[in-house]
Amino acid sequence: MELIVFNDQESEIIWKCQKEVRDRKNEMALQKINKKINALVELARAISQYPSIFNSSDINGNVRSAGTLVESLCSREEIDEMMHIPTKAVLGKGYLIAKINFFTMLNQLAMRFPNLHEESSAISQDITEIVFTLMCEDVFMGIIEDKTMDDQIRNRTAFLLANIWEYRLNHGVSEFAPLLSSIWESRKKLRPVFGTMMGTSELMTMSFSVDEAWLEFLNSKDIPEDVFNALEEFLFTLTYEELSELRLKMKELGLKSVTKNELYIITGKRPRYPEFEQSDPREMYRFFRNRKQNAISRFRSGSLGPKKTIEEYIMAHILSSPKWAGTN
Repeated sequence: MELIVFNDQESEIIWKCQKEVRDRKNEMALQKINKKINALVELARAISQYPSIFNSSDINGNVRSAGTLVESLCSREEIDEMMHIPTKAVLGKGYLIAKINFFTMLNQLAMRFPNLHEESSAISQDITEIVFTLMCEDVFMGIIEDKTMDDQIRNRTAFLLANIWEYRLNHGVSEFAPLLSSIWESRKKLRPVFGTMMGTSELMTMSFSVDEAWLEFLNSKDIPEDVFNALEEFLFTLTYEELSELRLKMKELGLKSVTKNELYIITGKRPRYPEFEQSDPREMYRFFRNRKQNAISRFRSGSLGPKKTIEEYIMAHILSSPKWAGTN
């Protein structure tokens, strides 16, 4: 497989940034850009030298294949990313983080120099795509680690995760999980209005630009309450606990609606989840990780509230559909 470190759009952005600092005779910035490019190329080359995750091998009777990898992932109580997944997968994740840092540096240049201002949105979109791929990997890992989930769903998820580990140098989340990509892209642009706290406005706004599988999921029968609670966290950028407290306070005060500014006054404290701006796609990942950590904490303590993120719930639902039968 041909080694592709930067796609055509990324290469053009890099060239424009190099040209700008070269024209400005900023040798230090140019050297920094070139050093990071060389480091990424060497890292990608090192990753490509590891055998394919889908290859089979037999070393002294120790058979390894995609099937044994899936079996190993699904049998462990908790996946140790440093010790029990392929080296190619560990290095690949580091490569994505290195690429995020590189393009973040370029974006800082783009915002400083007027000739590069138009490139800033394209750079942010590149970072967004990489961030979404990291989030997708975490979603799949969360499903695999959930022993309460159907084994077939976990096996199918493990094969999808193996595909991310194998092909992420050349593909992004739009190929691995287009629904997740469309959900995150839509949520990134959403500005919650709160109001009656029903989430109707937020949900309708999102649904206009999300894959139709999203609506099929929401319209499916017998959706557990935890799923709706996870969805509310996603829409309002508030924890389940904060939402419960806010609704109780609104009832006590006789309020039928609330604005974002009134939110802090009513509860007396700032929300736990960070607010994220489109200018920094990394904040979307922090929002996802915080929701995931809270869900894990509730699961372990037996507390009320969602035990998974909405992304995990929806991917598990999709992977349980008949069209996925026979894929594992």
